[in-house]
Amino acid sequence: MFRNAARHTAQHITRNTPKTATTAKNIARMTTSATNNAANDAAAARRRMDMETIKAHFSLPASAEERAWRAPSEGMTSFHNSHKWEFNHAYQHAEDLDGKPLASFLRQCYGLVVHLGNHHRIEEAHIFPLLAHKHPSFARNAEHEDFHHQIHDGLERYSKFLREGIEDPSKYSAAKLRETLDSFRKPLFEHLDKEVEDLRPENLKKHGFTLAEIRRLPFH
Repeated sequence: MFRNAARHTAQHITRNTPKTATTAKNIARMTTSATNNAANDAAAARRRMDMETIKAHFSLPASAEERAWRAPSEGMTSFHNSHKWEFNHAYQHAEDLDGKPLASFLRQCYGLVVHLGNHHRIEEAHIFPLLAHKHPSFARNAEHEDFHHQIHDGLERYSKFLREGIEDPSKYSAAKLRETLDSFRKPLFEHLDKEVEDLRPENLKKHGFTLAEIRRLPFH
């Protein structure tokens, strides 16, 4: 295809140029140049195709090793997203009660107290001890446990408010529910995001964890 196009170009030039010996030589040179350019274009196209093949290769599903490194942050993200959803759902529906009777709505809201409390107990018993020896943020009384204490102070206030509303509906106030949630929103969301960040593969590797150590975490 490229060579035919080059010959066509040469023929066009020949028809529109005086037929002298010098012109013939010029046409020959131009034909050779056009052919070479076409060949170069074809080679460049092949190189682009090769690069696409390489890119496709590296876009293949992650290896078992890559999945193991990503499991802690991805697993934690899944848990944390459910906690965020429960928090935001209660806040959003404080007035319309999500179309439920008040007691049903408040019992649903209580799910955050139970789920987040259980999650933190599991972390402190089974995850933080496996991380603390290399990552100081997970040590006893360090950053993440301190977040837990701040959050649980807020959860205690939230739990008390929900129980009182279930027992005596006249004590319920949408504004009070939101005020109680706002009292621990900042430490909760900062903690949920920071913990995931600390568990990303690049941060675990930076702190010297091995693949064997990562596979001992309860995310596999």
